[in-house]
Amino acid sequence: MKKPTSPKKLCLVLGLILLSIASQANCDKLLASARQNGSSTLIIAFDGLGTAEMGMGVLQRRLVDKVKERCGANKIASQDFYYSKRGAQKAVNCALAFHKEFGSSLSLHVVGHSFGAGKGVFNFIKAAKNTTPLVIENAITFDPRGYSYRYSAPSKKKVENFVNIYQKIPLAGRPVKGADFERVVTGKASHVGLTRVFSDMALANSIGGLSCAHP
Repeated sequence: MKKPTSPKKLCLVLGLILLSIASQANCDKLLASARQNGSSTLIIAFDGLGTAEMGMGVLQRRLVDKVKERCGANKIASQDFYYSKRGAQKAVNCALAFHKEFGSSLSLHVVGHSFGAGKGVFNFIKAAKNTTPLVIENAITFDPRGYSYRYSAPSKKKVENFVNIYQKIPLAGRPVKGADFERVVTGKASHVGLTRVFSDMALANSIGGLSCAHP
């Protein structure tokens, strides 16, 4: 006889379903607001394990808010998505909706931490691979981990600038082969604190639509 689903697992599944539905609804609202404000810069964010499930918006608070403060809040549209393949596909669909609205003036950026980097960002890149219109100006990863011990930056045709910041211990991230900017920062911040301590470093090495956010 099949064991009944535990309440804890059931709550997690329901939470992920609600998060997925909310992401799409929020994208529709985000696009409507962006259309009104002319916000052609879109930042897709993937938080890590635990913080994503709880909807904590860590990257929004530690990195995206700095971009909005320095570049102008009305110029930036941003949205969190779950790091799974399905979540990444929803993020791609959202980016395609923005491209349909803004065309070649769309400035697209993808950021991730931990599983959100190693899974979310790379799931997004893979899902966007065959969508000709989408070009990512900046992919920013903090301590990428999850699927593989080996990560490689895609071609410049898909990602113009790849920034990776990671530590080797205790909760190790991984290098990204071919990254345009990469730093090993072991011992200078905790895994959780990495995005807080090194968001300025990541932004200082970004290009295009995020150049206005240089510290």
